[in-house]
Amino acid sequence: MNFLDFFRFGKKQQIQPDTAGKQDVPVSRSLFVDDRDPYIPETEEPKPQPVAELKGIEAIYDFLQTDFEIRGYEDALATPDMKHMADNVELIMHDLRMLIQKTCSWYEAELQKYDFHIATRGRAGLMDLVEELRAKQNVIRNAYEKVKEMGINSVEMVGMPLKIKLAYEKGFRRGLEAISRSTLLSDETDLSEDIFDQ
Repeated sequence: MNFLDFFRFGKKQQIQPDTAGKQDVPVSRSLFVDDRDPYIPETEEPKPQPVAELKGIEAIYDFLQTDFEIRGYEDALATPDMKHMADNVELIMHDLRMLIQKTCSWYEAELQKYDFHIATRGRAGLMDLVEELRAKQNVIRNAYEKVKEMGINSVEMVGMPLKIKLAYEKGFRRGLEAISRSTLLSDETDLSEDIFDQ
């Protein structure tokens, strides 16, 4: 080989790799690609816990916390009739009275249970337990008296029952107002003044 042949630009010899000894080997997709689902830690879906039924005065307070103003508003949009409003107020009061009667029955049963336990534990000489039971019985008796007072108020329409009635009627009137505003006052039709001159 000549020294000048080494630097020749025109003719380049390409070196071919030795392909005679190699064969095409099929490569599986799983070697390079992970088709598995991504790892998601297994978490148990939260199971809904059973809601304990409210007992005693708590059930009445839960009923009283209902938004009767919204209920009146929605009822007015559905049936804008004052007779309907009066009927619904009466139905709400009947629901309240029924809940009060149910609560009174529950308190009476609880007080009888306490009377039984106080009597039997007193005969057994467990005076400390009897005093605890009497203290708890007094708490229940006070709540029972409040419930009975609510029952009287629901008949006379004073106190909390009056609040329910006023809130429902206020919501119903707001619903009637919303109907009037949306149907009559939203267009703001211009009446020409010559109509009034005739």
